[in-house]
Amino acid sequence: MKQACCSVINSDYISYLKGFVYSLLKHNPNFNMDYVVLHSSEFSNQQKDSLKSLYQNFKFKQINLNNYERLIDPNKLPHGVWAYYKLDAFAIEGYDKVNVFDVDMLVNKPLDSFFNMRNDDSILGCKDEIGCQANPQDYANDHMYINTGVLSIGKSFLSKDAYSLIVSNFS
Repeated sequence: MKQACCSVINSDYISYLKGFVYSLLKHNPNFNMDYVVLHSSEFSNQQKDSLKSLYQNFKFKQINLNNYERLIDPNKLPHGVWAYYKLDAFAIEGYDKVNVFDVDMLVNKPLDSFFNMRNDDSILGCKDEIGCQANPQDYANDHMYINTGVLSIGKSFLSKDAYSLIVSNFS
């Protein structure tokens, strides 16, 4: 099964990515997947080289910010739009599974069982109990909140068509 991992960052979060990947490698010494860095700002060659000195299999893909413009409310700060950028992971093709990780955490044990899970026709995530409590009116209406800090996207959802369908349905 060909897999990749991925995270969304901008140049301000390179140190976070380094910390996360260092912990991933420390507890998973045989890890050798591609690691796609979805980024919302340009990275210098020096920044890319710095990351590649930690792990050679980093791949860099710039996020098309135009796909998210309609999510920006001019009356609010656009900090919430940043959370949607990880949807670009659905447009990563050529893998059977893409594992998406936030970089504000550390790995403290081997992830073999996670990486060996098959989910060709599904998206795996964890129920977000805090989101449910913060928005009881939606939760009461059978809305499910998913904590997207760790996601696993199966092959049938990894295509530019799936990504286009998702972003075209933003309100």
